[in-house]
Amino acid sequence: MRAEWLLYGMRSLIRRRRRLYPTLLSISIGMMLVVIVSTVGEIGSGLVEEEIQSLGVGSVTITANKTVADIPLTEEKLNTLREQPTVESASPIVMAYTQIELKGIVEQCAVWGIDSGSTQIVELDLLHGRLLEPGDLSEKRSVCVIDRSLAEKIYQRTNIVGKKIQIMLNGSYQEFEIVGVAESGGSLVQTMLDSYAPGFVYIPYNVLQENSGKSGYDRIAVTLSDPEAADQEGEKLADALARQYGEQADSYTVENMFAQKQKMENIAEIVKLSLVAISAVSLMVSGLGVMTVMSASVTERTHEIGIKKAVGAKNAAILGEFIAEGCLLSFYGAILGLLAGQGITWIACQLLSLEFQTDPTLLTAGAVMTVLLGTVFSAKPALRAAQLDPVKALASE
Repeated sequence: MRAEWLLYGMRSLIRRRRRLYPTLLSISIGMMLVVIVSTVGEIGSGLVEEEIQSLGVGSVTITANKTVADIPLTEEKLNTLREQPTVESASPIVMAYTQIELKGIVEQCAVWGIDSGSTQIVELDLLHGRLLEPGDLSEKRSVCVIDRSLAEKIYQRTNIVGKKIQIMLNGSYQEFEIVGVAESGGSLVQTMLDSYAPGFVYIPYNVLQENSGKSGYDRIAVTLSDPEAADQEGEKLADALARQYGEQADSYTVENMFAQKQKMENIAEIVKLSLVAISAVSLMVSGLGVMTVMSASVTERTHEIGIKKAVGAKNAAILGEFIAEGCLLSFYGAILGLLAGQGITWIACQLLSLEFQTDPTLLTAGAVMTVLLGTVFSAKPALRAAQLDPVKALASE
């Protein structure tokens, strides 16, 4: 595109700027919607990624297949898994969905019996106090770490270290001391579902076993040295257990958390792109607005076009000038929409204490598409201007 075409287009926009404000605003709003939707999608994908990562995506979980036989997961089998060359770590998991009483308030709660320092299934980000220690397991202490959301729900604050909590186990309440408050995996789900999601309490797994009457583990979480080979390695571990203890080949079920992570990431990406595609419809509407305003410009400037042709202006020059005008109008609208969208989402992230994230590729694609659409939609009015008969154009007022 020649420089003089851009110069003439710029001059025309400046002369008619008041009439162009509505069109410029519509283009800006269309681009702003694309920016906001893509940014929200990026932030949402990041939150989902963080949430999934906190739920043990580097591991597989091995559970007994109850449809085959009542096979216990014992400490001996746990040690067998730990000895396998492809295993980085293995941790026992015991679970109970029960009632807790705190400050006289009874709530349904998910109780996790975990090892000290166990982060394979639920990552614990300590806020106050401490996490479970080896001495808690060796001495079978009645201590626990609770989820931040549970503390806030009952005490309206997070730091309640030292408080006593009653946990219903095996038909009776058992008293535990709260030694830590943590931000745990599942917090996003709890935040979204509010009162419908249970709180989380973490206690030593052997204490939960002893107080609930369980002799084995509900599952064993295994962290592999190569998470991407989790399908094959997980099945090999299950087969190795079955062979060593003389059990059937399908005695254990393996759940690949890494595969679940990939599926969720793909779903999040599809949702994000779908939302961007829907918001891009507004860009089409903006393009129609550009075509309308450019058609009006041709009508208003018919006499001017006739003068230009009379003094020797080529059809290509007229065509280029009007296309340049539509291109510049779309460009300025895209820049304004980009800045407004980024500003709005940044402010929202600050207010909601979220990490501000953007997808530069999507934003660039949106801006380029806005300019291209404006250019394409201005082509028809520009072609009409270039094909005007100079005699008739001069006669018009």
